[in-house]
Amino acid sequence: MSEQHNAVMRRFIHEAWDLRNSDICDKLLTADFQHFMPGSAQPTVGPDAYKQLIAAFFTAFPEGRLRLGEVFSEGDHICALWTFTGIHKATFNSIEPAGHQVVLPGVAVGQMRGTQISVVHSLFDSAVLMNQLKGTES
Repeated sequence: MSEQHNAVMRRFIHEAWDLRNSDICDKLLTADFQHFMPGSAQPTVGPDAYKQLIAAFFTAFPEGRLRLGEVFSEGDHICALWTFTGIHKATFNSIEPAGHQVVLPGVAVGQMRGTQISVVHSLFDSAVLMNQLKGTES
């Protein structure tokens, strides 16, 4: 089952983030999917809300790329290493664009329900992201 879970996570990241096909969220995320990330008090809930999150990233970073590293799983739990890169070209988190490059490594730790992803905790250093957006750290 682990290889099947790994394949689902790889497909999800590839299609949603590389091919920018956010409709894949409807197929690979559960209806009650929850996404947790630093700086957000409440999770993003449901495929439609996650599509909006993806759109916000690609509005702010139009050429942004999410490079997938290792993916591994144990039982129904899955983990993926990733790095997001992009140039800040539109307002993001109330920060006006200044054309700074962002290189943000992170980890997605999730849970599968059958052949769909039900929960993801995206873990990254939000202070590093904010500093890069402001041009104070590269």
